[in-house]
Amino acid sequence: MVLRAKILFFTVVAVSLAAGCKMTRADSGATTLEVQPSSMFLTAPDNSATRDLAAMGNSDQPDAKLMRYIAGNSVAIWYVGGDVGSIGQRVKVHADAALAAGRIAVMVVYNIPHRDCGSYSAGGADASNYLQWISAFATNIGAAKAIIILEPDATVLTDCLSQALQDERAALLKSAIQKLKTAVNAKVYLDVGHANWLAADVAAKKLLAAGVAQADGFSINVSNFVDDQASISYGLKIRAIVGKNFIIDSSRNGKGSASGQEWCNPKGRALGRASTTSTGVDGLDAFVWVKLPGESDGSCNGGPGAGQFSRALALELAQNATLSPQAPGATPPPPVGQSTQAPSTSLPPITTQPGQTPVTPQPALTPAQGSGNLVATLKVKSEWDGGYCADLVITNNAATATKSWTITLAKNGSVLSQMWNLSSTDQGSTVIIKPIAEWNRVIAPGQTNSAHGICTNGSPATAAKVSVSAVVAE
Repeated sequence: MVLRAKILFFTVVAVSLAAGCKMTRADSGATTLEVQPSSMFLTAPDNSATRDLAAMGNSDQPDAKLMRYIAGNSVAIWYVGGDVGSIGQRVKVHADAALAAGRIAVMVVYNIPHRDCGSYSAGGADASNYLQWISAFATNIGAAKAIIILEPDATVLTDCLSQALQDERAALLKSAIQKLKTAVNAKVYLDVGHANWLAADVAAKKLLAAGVAQADGFSINVSNFVDDQASISYGLKIRAIVGKNFIIDSSRNGKGSASGQEWCNPKGRALGRASTTSTGVDGLDAFVWVKLPGESDGSCNGGPGAGQFSRALALELAQNATLSPQAPGATPPPPVGQSTQAPSTSLPPITTQPGQTPVTPQPALTPAQGSGNLVATLKVKSEWDGGYCADLVITNNAATATKSWTITLAKNGSVLSQMWNLSSTDQGSTVIIKPIAEWNRVIAPGQTNSAHGICTNGSPATAAKVSVSAVVAE
């Protein structure tokens, strides 16, 4: 049983248009809702927040008002899997609703082969039918206006792929862009992670290799927390290289990233500005709520499984929004159309391998002390008969930041099947690993970084686990 996002699809049963809401915070700290003109975006109907609001009795209590605001501002529908026949019908329902309402549909294509490197949102189409799936998707958009976010993380989360599979992915993305662009009023944005992942020039190179020249632009910060200022700066650097505009997922970035770049249900985060094309920045086409606030990034920090909705997570984000996230005229109307829950795409989730039965995770493995007071621990997150996945947790106890680091792992008879955000050199009984992304090389004094890890497979369940034999700060 694979741990992954819980995906639901819905059919339009009614169309209802009304004014949206604006959230502001009074001097006392109390949150109020004010009527605000509705925007050009189609709100995702029957989304998780809408259903939770109904469960709350749709009252005027403070929590219900906050949930109503989240429900009314959630615009993206995620398309995850399904056969060629069903995907066309789902897209048509969405597109027809947008066309009838005179609004823009926000569609997230999330079905690339080897999706999410086998982690929480593992899955995806077979390479042999992916482009047929994309063709059915594109054909059924018709004349509707649409913003299409193409394959979150697919250009950057490739650590688990061989060079041949990386080349295949780039070719599939190029063809997908071409097919989606046959929809006359669709704008296609190829995703490239977030500002704390790859350096802008590296991200630009990956975009160009995957065909961004034929797209309308690129998307950043999907399901992440990087604040507007940092995201805009990052996007403009990439734009200067690739010559394309960009959009930002602003759903949960009101207070920026958490300490240590914690990506999985971090505490203290807040809603960002609501979806709008009025950005005031040349080259930035829109702020869009791509990830629905309240849908979990994974079973961590008290959250439920990836993609499942948590009222506590949603309300925390709303309660922490000390400034209105609403740009003028940007709040969408109440739900119209159909929706799915958005799966987690934040970097990097862990899960069992397809077809394996999860068992209770084991305690963290013994840490090893290295030079510069750098401590590394392998923390098992999921385990099955024949393998496991583990986060590599690194803590810097030194008085100065690391410039980079190197870790030697003793394989102890296990077989490493994949790793993320790491490069490796196999030396027989050991493997030397290093960070591959600029953002996870530097670890500030007293900080911990856990955005990288390994999986083993094919080894007996009783085999000794991989262990850290040396860690060196550079």
